[in-house]
Amino acid sequence: MEVTDSLRAAHDAASSAIANFDEQIARLKAAKTDINREKDTGLTEIKAILEPDLGKSWTGERSESFEKARKKAHTTISNILNDDYDQYISEIESKITWLEIERNALAAASAAAAAAEKLVEKGEKTLEEVGHFINDFRKKVF
Repeated sequence: MEVTDSLRAAHDAASSAIANFDEQIARLKAAKTDINREKDTGLTEIKAILEPDLGKSWTGERSESFEKARKKAHTTISNILNDDYDQYISEIESKITWLEIERNALAAASAAAAAAEKLVEKGEKTLEEVGHFINDFRKKVF
C-alpha cells in the first residue's frame, strides 16, 4: 500500500504542476497576442508621424528642425516596434517552449507513475490472492 500511495502522491503532484505550467503557458500566449496586437496598431499609427507633408510653404530653419525631430521620433518608435517588440515576443516564445518541454516531461513522469501504480495494485491483489490461497491450503492440510 505504501508504494501505491507514494505513486499516487507523485501522480497527483505532477498533475498539479502540469496545471500550473498550463496556466503560465496560457498567460504567456495571451501576453504574446497582446504585444503583437500593440505592435500592429503601432505600425499602422506610426505613419501619422510623418504626415502631413510640409510642402513648399514650410521652409527655413524651423521647418528643417521640425522635420528632423519628426524623422527622429519616427525612427525611435519604429525601432521600438520592430526591434524591441520582436525581442519581447522572442523571449516569450522561448519561455513558452521551455515551459512546454517541462510540462511534457512532467506529463511523461505522471503517466509512468500512474502505470506503475496500476501494476503495483495488480501485484498487491495477486499477492493477497496467493496469501489467501496459502492460508486456505494450510487450513486444509494441517
